Amino acid sequence: MEKINRESKGVNSGIKKLLIAIIAFLLFFLIDRAAIFLTDLALAGSFGYVWLTLHHILQIIMAVVIMALPLWHRSFGDWGFNFRNYKETLRIILKFSIGWVVFTTIFTLLTQWLSGGPELLGFYLNTENILIYLFFESVIVGISEEIVFRGLVYGTLSPYFNKKIKIGFSISYAGIISALFFTVAHIGFSLFPFAITSIAPMQLLVAFGLGLFYAVLREKTGSLLGPILAHNISDGWLSILYIIIQFSTTGK
Repeated sequence: MEKINRESKGVNSGIKKLLIAIIAFLLFFLIDRAAIFLTDLALAGSFGYVWLTLHHILQIIMAVVIMALPLWHRSFGDWGFNFRNYKETLRIILKFSIGWVVFTTIFTLLTQWLSGGPELLGFYLNTENILIYLFFESVIVGISEEIVFRGLVYGTLSPYFNKKIKIGFSISYAGIISALFFTVAHIGFSLFPFAITSIAPMQLLVAFGLGLFYAVLREKTGSLLGPILAHNISDGWLSILYIIIQFSTTGK
């Protein structure tokens, strides 16, 4: 009887965890779809990064509203809105930034040379476009996506997937799942009819690797500050690099 009870509890626990994972997935998926719908109403046909900026701002608002619901019984500090261990955060960010700038600069220049230097950005490099692009990539994207994935999604998963494993570094299953969902979010698709509209294997690999790093940083510091800074630095530097390369090769 005791064995049956243990097995029954194990099954119930597994079902509960599956439901929590589904809920976490639906949270980011529905937030994204709702933001797409509302942004299209306001800015359909506008410059792509203006559209993306509003889309991500709406994601921030919706994620924060969901976090504020009393059903969670959590403060915003519990979701990661705090400055805990900020000195440790800044130390890690400094090391990450140096490594990221060196590696991505070498890799990007090498791949551009091998591929014959195709245009990296699909828009004209006037002052307005550059400022909007850099504002999105260096400020908005990190805040939005880290609040959604390392805040809301991770925070939903962490009470149920808090067991940690070592894969060269220590990370919880919640961190791994949030990184997987973050990777899935980089696949473009339509629902009706269902079709994958864009997929870039290298981008997905990088997204998963960075997603793991952001999750480890979230767990190590207990704060969203590190993931947000790292995310904006990673995307922001690539944006600056792309502008420099495109302007130096095409002049536009």
